[in-house]
This record gives sequence, structure tokens and C-alpha cells, in this order.
Amino acid sequence: MTPRSALAAVTAAVLTACTLTGPAPGQPVTRNITFLAHPTDYAPPPGGQNYSACWSYIHGDGREYAIIGVNGNPAPSGTAIYNVTNPATPLLVGFIPGPPSIWREMKSYRNWIYVVTEGEGPGFGLQIIRMTSPDSPVLAATYNTNFTHSHTVAVDTTRGILICNGTRNGSGLATGMRILALNNPGLGATPENPVEIAWWPGGAIPVPDDNYVHDSVPVGNRLYCASIYPGIERVLDFTNPAAPVQISAWNYPGGFTHNSWPDASGNFLYVTDEVKGEPLKVFDITNLAVPSLADAITSNPQAIIHNAHVRGSELYLSNYTEGIRVLDLSDPAHPAEFAWADTYAGPSGGYSGVWEVCPFFPSGTVIASDRNTGLYVYRVVHDYGIVRTHVVTGGLPFPGVEVHLTTLGDSLITRPAASSSSRPVPGRTRWWRTSSATTTRAPSAR
Repeated sequence: MTPRSALAAVTAAVLTACTLTGPAPGQPVTRNITFLAHPTDYAPPPGGQNYSACWSYIHGDGREYAIIGVNGNPAPSGTAIYNVTNPATPLLVGFIPGPPSIWREMKSYRNWIYVVTEGEGPGFGLQIIRMTSPDSPVLAATYNTNFTHSHTVAVDTTRGILICNGTRNGSGLATGMRILALNNPGLGATPENPVEIAWWPGGAIPVPDDNYVHDSVPVGNRLYCASIYPGIERVLDFTNPAAPVQISAWNYPGGFTHNSWPDASGNFLYVTDEVKGEPLKVFDITNLAVPSLADAITSNPQAIIHNAHVRGSELYLSNYTEGIRVLDLSDPAHPAEFAWADTYAGPSGGYSGVWEVCPFFPSGTVIASDRNTGLYVYRVVHDYGIVRTHVVTGGLPFPGVEVHLTTLGDSLITRPAASSSSRPVPGRTRWWRTSSATTTRAPSAR
């Protein structure tokens, strides 16, 4: 009897129950997420899109603000800022005009917000918004030295370093990943007068597509970089931001490396590919010399995963037509989805729906930007259980088995360790598992 023809034994442990919440009319469909608010400023024509990324700004006195990019369909185009200190009643406090573009990304540092775009026209460049009086935002400066456009932006808030990814100059030539100091008196660098201290990969301009960095995130002394065109994930030693050094780079099947984020331990890396049908990749990077694929997860095989962000022991995904997804990382090699909010009512697949999710508000507020309908404000409900299945045959791990949680439609494929994790609804739960040669029913569990 071969492993592929053997029946797989499934063991499951249910630790606690979780909750499933039905939507009120006009609200997104959610599970383990409380919908709080949805301001509708700058709405596009029916069926259109007018929003891009979102992010958080936290003032020194604890007030919380949501930032969202507005494309200019219809005019105006720029950056909208909301006071969400009371998340149920967002208050629009400012709008900073900028060039029209479907790409607009932002990050915050101390009392400033940094906005980048691919747009042409008045206001092009790195916009620096002063938030000293956060209910009255002011465009303090626009930086365009050595580059005029940037696809995404990241910030090392500990050291005051800004990283502009996918930059290009006024001639349209790729100018690499630019690294700016925001708080270095010796260089004359201030938050409103950044000074470039390095760029990667260096050398001649234009930078070839193989070295284009689409997105990055600095964590400790590492900079995790997603090179989308060649499908390469890179890790740079960022101990000295003025001289970053690549210490690891790898590609993988299906790679169109869009974004990446490590878990809290730094031993696992979550990578997205912005391609229909490509799952979230979980890489074991305990040994950066030989990164290995530990798991691959999708909420829907038709879905496109856009961005991944880790906060503590939770992973947040923006999933376009599948909304936002929240996964438990108690087992970081096998994230398990326990919450979601879906704001797009159309079919799965394509680039409609949620562009970005931001979970970094101290209060626990979570925001998301839907390309079609704008800003959403949420609170995650941490009321769920853990179901971990371990598929074996003849006492040995049985990889490549698709495990279905039929009550929710969830499915996972077991990897070499033959394990998967999920979060069931209350009551009786049933699993199915399939392999290339057999379809069998697993025991039900409570």
C-alpha cells in the first residue's frame, strides 16, 4: 500500500470556540471583526475606483489618525487625513493635494507623514506633511533630489531613516532604492529636510529590472526587500543604513515578489506575490543561507494577495476582492485565519477591493482602504479557537493533502510536516481531505 492510496489519519484539537457575525444592511461581511465606520468622501462614479493605500499616524498625546490616498477620479487628487480617535465617528481634518495617480503610499514618523506617488503634475515628489497640529495638517515640504517619483515608502522609526522604493527620476529612469536620513544633525538632516545617505544597488542609472525593489520593511538590523520583476526576496544587513549589504536573496516558483514582512521572532517571513492564484508564502529563514518554504496559504484560489503586515502574534493581509484577512501566528510556520472583513461585493479575482490594511493603532483600531469604496474602520474580536490537523499515514507525515474545513469553506494543503491550522465556527465541525489519488472524509470534532 503506497502513501497516496492509504487513508490518512487526521488528529485535531479544538481549544476554544470562535464567533461568526452577520452583517447589517450596507455593512461589510465580517467574521471576528467589528465594523465601526466607513466615511464616503471622494467617492468615485459608480463602478469606478478612487483610492489607494492607507496608513496610521499617532500623535504624541495619543490621538489617532487614518491616512488614505485619493486618486483624482473625480478631482481632487491627494491625501485625506481623518481623526479616528473615536473610531466610530471619523472626522476629516485635512486634504493635501497631490498629482493624480492610482498609486499613493504613505508612512509616518514622529510629527510627520511622508507620501510618495507615481503621479505627474503639480506636487510631484516626496511630500512631507507636518502634523504638529494634527487637526490642521500642513504640507511642509516636497523633496525631489536625485529622484522625483517613488512607488512605495518605508520608515525606520527608531533611527529616523526613510526608504523610498522603486524610485525614478524626471526622465523616467529607474533610480533604485533611496535611503534618507530624517534626524541627523551632523548631516543637516531634519524631518522636513531629508538628506540622502545611500542608495541600492548603486552603480549606473537606469537600475535594471532585476534589481528593482518594489517594497521593503526595516526590522532591527535587517531590511527585507521584495524585487517584483525577477520574483526575488532579498534580505539586506541594515546595521549601517549608509552602507546596506545584501546577505541573502532567493527566488521560488510563482514568484512575483510584491511585499514581505517577518514574524516577531525573525525566523519566518511572509511573502505576497500579487498574482491570481498565488498563495501567501511562509518561508523559514532561521538559516538565511538556505531559506525554505514552510507553508503556503490562500483564502480563495481565485484571490490576489496584495500586502502582509505583522503586529505581535497576528498577520494582517490585504486581499483585494477577498477583503482583509487576519491570521493567528501562535504557530508562525502555519498561520491560521480567524477573522476577515470583505468590502467588495463583486466576483473574486482582479484588482478591485482592498488595497491596504493597517493594524498599528495602539487602541486596537484597524483600518483598510478599498479601491472602490474608500476607508473602513474596524476592531478585531479575539474570540476564537485553534484547530490543528496533523495528517499521517502509517505513522508518517502525509504531505500534499488538501484539508477542508467544510463549515467555512477553508482549505489548506499540508506541507512536508503534514500540518495545517484553522479556526472553526462554534459547534460541530467537519473536515475533508483530498490527495491526488483519494478523497476521504475526516472525523468531525467539537
